Amino acid sequence: MKAVCPKCAMETRFTESLPAPGISCPRCGRALEDSTLRVETTSIDVNAQLPTLPEYQVLDIIARGAYAVVYRAWAPAGSIVALKVLAGNSLLSPETIARFRRESEATMVLDHPNIVKVFDAGVTDPWYYLAMEYVDGTTLRSVLADRARPLVDLVRMVRSVAGGLQYAHERGIVHRDLKPENILIKDDGSPKITDFGIARYKHHDDTRLTGTGVMLGTLDYASPEQAAGRSHYVTPASDLYTLGVILYECVTGQLPFGGTGTFKKLWNIRNMEPTTPSALNPEADPGLDRIILKCMSKEPGARYATAGEFASALDKWIASTQPV
Repeated sequence: MKAVCPKCAMETRFTESLPAPGISCPRCGRALEDSTLRVETTSIDVNAQLPTLPEYQVLDIIARGAYAVVYRAWAPAGSIVALKVLAGNSLLSPETIARFRRESEATMVLDHPNIVKVFDAGVTDPWYYLAMEYVDGTTLRSVLADRARPLVDLVRMVRSVAGGLQYAHERGIVHRDLKPENILIKDDGSPKITDFGIARYKHHDDTRLTGTGVMLGTLDYASPEQAAGRSHYVTPASDLYTLGVILYECVTGQLPFGGTGTFKKLWNIRNMEPTTPSALNPEADPGLDRIILKCMSKEPGARYATAGEFASALDKWIASTQPV
């Protein structure tokens, strides 16, 4: 992404993410506002050539993003897997490739029922790939769009995600980009976290891939510290805030902070308090309000100490809804 100064026309580039609010042109000092932002995307013609990987038979496309495509494929053992493939060619920046390699290393150590399992990773020129567990189901985004699940079922899903997060955090991994699109829902209703593409891993120094004033993650689900561009202050507490936003959306059917334009949203995330969930959905009670709002505290230290503590609070709320 880049911003073009309206005064001197200098281009200021950002690391594949959103700039923090209040930035100025480094040449003339003019404030860079929402209207100056230009999104740059990499175009990969994935239909022109299906990846050819010696050990996998690629069947079809499951999903695609700006830099990677997820395919359904046969694995050597005769099972179906999901192949996340990055086209390793000149269209991709070294930072993108480095992040993909970091995702490979981080996710290979994770083995939890609420995290998509990665079985294999490698490079077959020009393809970088991850072979992952294939989840036959949908996403939390689709579940929320349907609005057909009872509230307690949605809370149970978020509680299970918290269990997966606790497991990842104990192993030094912070996801940094949780959102409904990155939570897969199996046919039995159990969730699985996926896409650790911008995760922070304790064994990696990612100072080359991030920097002060650069926001990592997805804007609507960003924590206040992410919205401030303090990428090196993003900790497990930041994932907890984001999970609180997801639970808020599950309960109310809407995001906690609106605003027209990127900079207004960033300001709201850092400074505004959300409407109490029970004011938007009478099914929510003060107990659920307290859990969500604690998770979404502006200060990381005021949130739950761990994802496990958050899960325990949700367990108690779920139990309170059951008939005696």
